[in-house]
Amino acid sequence: MADMTKSGMGDLEITWAHDIETRDGKLTSDAQMVNAMVEKDSQGVCIVKRPGTFYYNPGGPVGVAQGSLFISGGLWWIVNDKLYENGNPFVSITLPGLTVSDQNYFSVSDFPFGTSYLHNGVQMWKIVGTTPTLISGNPTPMAPGMAELDGVIYVMDTLGKVYGSALNDGTTWPALDFIQADYWLGQGRGLIRHLNYIIAYYTRGIQVYYDANAAPNGSGIALAPVLSASYTTGCPRGNTLQELADVTYFVAIDSEYGPSVKAMQGLQLTKVSTPYVDKILQETNLEVLFSASFRVAGHQFYLLQSAVPAYTLVYDTEMQIWSTWKTRANTGLANFAGLYGATDGTQQFLQDTTSGLVMVVSPDTYTDANGTIPVSCTTPNYEWGNLNYKRFSYMQQIAATTTTSINISFTDDDYQTFSTPRAISLQYPRKQLRNCGASRSRAWMMTHEDNTPLRLYAVKIAATVLSR
Repeated sequence: MADMTKSGMGDLEITWAHDIETRDGKLTSDAQMVNAMVEKDSQGVCIVKRPGTFYYNPGGPVGVAQGSLFISGGLWWIVNDKLYENGNPFVSITLPGLTVSDQNYFSVSDFPFGTSYLHNGVQMWKIVGTTPTLISGNPTPMAPGMAELDGVIYVMDTLGKVYGSALNDGTTWPALDFIQADYWLGQGRGLIRHLNYIIAYYTRGIQVYYDANAAPNGSGIALAPVLSASYTTGCPRGNTLQELADVTYFVAIDSEYGPSVKAMQGLQLTKVSTPYVDKILQETNLEVLFSASFRVAGHQFYLLQSAVPAYTLVYDTEMQIWSTWKTRANTGLANFAGLYGATDGTQQFLQDTTSGLVMVVSPDTYTDANGTIPVSCTTPNYEWGNLNYKRFSYMQQIAATTTTSINISFTDDDYQTFSTPRAISLQYPRKQLRNCGASRSRAWMMTHEDNTPLRLYAVKIAATVLSR
């Protein structure tokens, strides 16, 4: 429970900016922010509505969303195993020889400029200009990820072997060009380039490799393990790996402590999830987790999307706080459906996993492409250091003036029931509720759903602490 100190003439203060708290890992009660992010300026800490989305290609192809890559500097999206040029959905590339469909794709783009490589876990292609060629002899089956280092393309198979292509030739995979980590580390889960290293993630550990130029081209792989950078923290799901501003984020697991979210900065592992987020992951089928990362509105986000149970967790790496994102669909609240973050240098894009359509993420848009954005913030229980009754004569919301309103309700029975919401208009100087009742312990909920911006600072409460 949160504690708050009484100050002045009985004035108290609460904030809507709270990290996720969940006693059972199911997000059904306790403190959390939904569709809000935290900022700090000269007026203090505030919550603002998360960026909205709109379809970039509303007439584009609809189907299975499978990722993106760059070809000759241009962004292309993959839907139903076809490649479509960003902003021009009538230009497409068909992958020849496709035998395994509806998979996630991983790529090395513009190596060299104008040539890209792509794999779906089983098959691999080289794309020159807009002409794809099926590659034969590649390792298979491949774990998520594909990376280039010093002229060699690297992939990892699901047994944990890391393979290197011929130098400057991603179509040739010499039989001797592989390296195997300690078998104790388990099966291969994912591979990523991090700084000047190739990082291989296994079910029970992590191995860092560097280009040691260990063998002539075609006579053995160039990689060698960094002996001081082998970890017993594993990764259960390679699709949770994301590189954001030279930091790798992923869902981690070890035999003693269960799942968490960790970041690799340099070669240092740091836990970024809270005990409450760990509880949520403990209740999650990790085999159906997906992730995305993107930057927008001065924030960097690492996003985890789960199908069972259904949720979208978002970590703001700048403010180091967790929230959940949802959207309003025809059937009610639904998971925020954006994955596969990419940018053309001007706009930030995500792919809608329900349709395959491309969405622009914009701080100047206050709805989603497929519905409104329902904002809600629930506080922890406040007791202010004692269990005496407190009488609340009014609540004053400090906020940016906007032609919209928020609704506030409260619970005095530990989130079992909430009062009927009362509206506060944000278009007038005095944004206030009066006659707010009395309680020994109380939590508040704020809700907002409107096509407007939202910026809320602290709530000032005039309170009297009673003698019983």
